[in-house]
Amino acid sequence: MNNTEIKKQLFELQKDNPESILWDICEKVLVDEHSFDTMAEFLLSLYRDNGLRYDLANEFFDAHVDEIESCIQDNLELAKKYIDIETFRIDASFLAYQIVLQELLLDLGLLKKEDAHF
Repeated sequence: MNNTEIKKQLFELQKDNPESILWDICEKVLVDEHSFDTMAEFLLSLYRDNGLRYDLANEFFDAHVDEIESCIQDNLELAKKYIDIETFRIDASFLAYQIVLQELLLDLGLLKKEDAHF
């Protein structure tokens, strides 16, 4: 999938998912300056990127608390494995972000189900 195709899909996803984690992921890929040759490489670089965890400020949690809570409830066993109660806001935000990003990567065909981590 080339940049033009990915960009078109990301714009469509943003239009259909305002005020969502998916919208934020699309925005990051569409707006951020990065050193990757393709959007696909950039999307894949975000997946399981622990550095991203600390970019997620408390405002991200506040803006997406309902969606984060839903992701955690739908993936409770996984959440128990990854969420440390001492840093719940950051860990919960990161986990929900990664789950949504993984679904996007699967939908775009950039990740195979057997390679999925979350």
